[in-house]
Amino acid sequence: MVQNGTDGKTPTITVGENGNWFINGSDTGMKAVGKDGIPGKNGTDGTSTANTVVIGENGNWFINGKDTGIKAAGTDGTNGTNGQPASITVNPATNTWIINGKDTGIPVSGSNGLNGKDGATATIVIGANGNWIINGVDTGVKAQGATGATGAAGKDGKDGKSITITTSETLPSGDIRVTFSDGSSVLVPKGAKGDKGEAGQDGKTPVVEVKPGQDGTTTVIFKDPTTGNPIGAPIKIKDGKDGVDGKSITITKTETLPNGDIRVKLLRRIKRSCTKRS
Repeated sequence: MVQNGTDGKTPTITVGENGNWFINGSDTGMKAVGKDGIPGKNGTDGTSTANTVVIGENGNWFINGKDTGIKAAGTDGTNGTNGQPASITVNPATNTWIINGKDTGIPVSGSNGLNGKDGATATIVIGANGNWIINGVDTGVKAQGATGATGAAGKDGKDGKSITITTSETLPSGDIRVTFSDGSSVLVPKGAKGDKGEAGQDGKTPVVEVKPGQDGTTTVIFKDPTTGNPIGAPIKIKDGKDGVDGKSITITKTETLPNGDIRVKLLRRIKRSCTKRS
């Protein structure tokens, strides 16, 4: 019982520089083109005559003005016969290529080649001129592409929401927690205690100048007692209607907090009027 052979591989067939057929890189020793014929003998030298040879309007050769009747352009030759394709098969016994019935002795499957050497890692950098440099050789290719066209303008964003501070709380540690209107908060650490400052100069009691106006508005001006220059902007007070009896307020206690703030406690006294009944 004859077993089926392995599937054959399509060969690579080329014509080598020596004119032979090559299969998978191996020289078959067979010429792809037939040998040239034997060169003919050289003809005898012609005699030189002072003849005028031209091509006439009818396309014939004219010698010394006489039509020879011979066309200067040759006629097309007859078509050659079609070439026959080569017959390429495989000898199942030897597993070699057979061309036009002749066993070439070249195996269909070549032996494995030797392993190649490990490739070296390329060094790729960008040169001072902006080009890619590979293994020290300038490629002439810019590492950065040309600047693209300006893109279309984006759409207007939505109006932002203003954020305000809602509370500011001093913690027992001295840190300050600030809470914003959007519910977020931030913790401001307590700063280091600074050096003791120099004693300040004695304060000066400002001069208070009151100017009543005809329109019921009184202007209060604070002035420097030494220079007489105004301190800050004038304060305008518009006369109001007579009010109810006021409530007396007295300071009952002052307390200095750890962060340096002073807490003042006040006491309000309500003045009451009594009507005696008979």
